[in-house]
Amino acid sequence: MATRQEKHFKNYQFEQVPRPSGKGYKNTYKYIGDYYTWDLPSQKLWRERQCFVLVEVIFAVLYFGAAVQNIEPNKVALVAVPSICSLAAWVFELIAIGFFSFVKLPLNDNSAYFRTNFVA
Repeated sequence: MATRQEKHFKNYQFEQVPRPSGKGYKNTYKYIGDYYTWDLPSQKLWRERQCFVLVEVIFAVLYFGAAVQNIEPNKVALVAVPSICSLAAWVFELIAIGFFSFVKLPLNDNSAYFRTNFVA
């Protein structure tokens, strides 16, 4: 049975890189596993991104349209507190959709993962 460390580093290859100062080595792990890519022409990828934004805008209108209704369930804490918690999760979704839709990343090569996660 594989240990936790072996499972964690399953798709990584250990490398020792010389330090710039010339004193010793730096231990690094290079990812050698499969990457997830968008294998789409740029026009279809643009359309996909726009669909994500459109769905998110429609969801925002429906969400806030339901939240501002002057009805009794919106005034009860049993309904309002979970609604506020779902709003917090929705903010993370907005950030992810915005990042995917408006940040220009090369999503078709193996180094895109590292640039996305700000790893040098």
